[in-house]
Amino acid sequence: GDRLLVTFQGFNWTLLPGRVAGILGPSGAGKTMLLRALAGVRPPSKGTIASGDLPDIWQDIDAYRQRLAFIPQDDVVYPLLTVRENLFFAAQLRLSEMVTPDEQTERIEAALELFGLSQHAEKPVAVLSGGQRKRLSIAMEWIRNPKIFLLDEPTAGLDPANEARVMEHLVQVAHR
Repeated sequence: GDRLLVTFQGFNWTLLPGRVAGILGPSGAGKTMLLRALAGVRPPSKGTIASGDLPDIWQDIDAYRQRLAFIPQDDVVYPLLTVRENLFFAAQLRLSEMVTPDEQTERIEAALELFGLSQHAEKPVAVLSGGQRKRLSIAMEWIRNPKIFLLDEPTAGLDPANEARVMEHLVQVAHR
């Protein structure tokens, strides 16, 4: 399957499909640096990262990047557009020309439902809560069906209720 395997200095870490894992550590410990290496943003100085049939992701970094979604700590959404418009433009940018407009619409509607955003679909993003914006950021990547989601501090700045809601949606996505 599309498992992710990280190996360096005698340390091996495997993330299996359908699982949610976290990287914990104090500020400045290198969590974001590790996440950027896992996302294929920059190669690790030592060790390897393998995914599925790629024994080293840097042998075919473009193929690897197509498998994953990297969601930074700061939400990448357009505040003046509605939730649906954000998803529509994400679909236009991220889905290949092989996906028909009807399939794009289906994925947008599925994302609205899965991430609990249906009732907010026509609202401008500027009026959403932090948790709703975070769920929209994840939904914008989900529509292209990546195999791996990498999120940098997905619950930073959220109140406990929104933090729990975001994590529940991530678990649902992992199980699918």
